[in-house]
Amino acid sequence: MATLSSYEAIGIKAVWLVTACRVILGAELYLAENYTATCKIHGCIGVFGTLGAKFALGIVALVTSYSLNWCLAFFVVIGSIARTNLRETPEFADARRRIKKTFDKAKIDIKI
Repeated sequence: MATLSSYEAIGIKAVWLVTACRVILGAELYLAENYTATCKIHGCIGVFGTLGAKFALGIVALVTSYSLNWCLAFFVVIGSIARTNLRETPEFADARRRIKKTFDKAKIDIKI
């Protein structure tokens, strides 16, 4: 969403694009984190992922056509902050702990 044009540049389309991005991302995240192993849900996750990728390609086409190189700096800064400050989900932390325990039992020295 950081690469979307401003309201001054494209008007009300900017609001609709940001809203569409948030809805797609939120729906995919909700499905991925809250539902367990049913085939229908995993199919929806795949569909939302594909739609998100196509939408991202469209945004990339817009960004490269308008030369918005300032967005790269935004991604680097926000990405670094997110990677260092956000906590992992409980499921991911539990999976990491189980893998570490398995490696410890097998006496394999690996950093996880």
